[in-house]
Amino acid sequence: MVPYSLQIVPPNIGNLRQLTTLVLNGNSLSGNMEDWIGNMTKLQELSIEDNKFVGPIPSAIFSLTQLQKLYLANNEFEGPIPSILHWETFNCYRC
Repeated sequence: MVPYSLQIVPPNIGNLRQLTTLVLNGNSLSGNMEDWIGNMTKLQELSIEDNKFVGPIPSAIFSLTQLQKLYLANNEFEGPIPSILHWETFNCYRC
């Protein structure tokens, strides 16, 4: 049996506005997260490790005021991590 691996983020994932945890680790995801991540305003934990995202870390992630845990490792992000000092309980794991 071959494990299933997502290659694109489902187009209407941003409609899950009440979602608090999103784990998309170990897929082959790529593309523009700005299109959907900013809509998920209740998100407390985002884990997108081990995918194929490239470019700068989407700035929309850092406007998610309830986000407490962020996992970004093993992608091809580049550039600075925006300031997040206004988040008292924020943890960036394997960023």
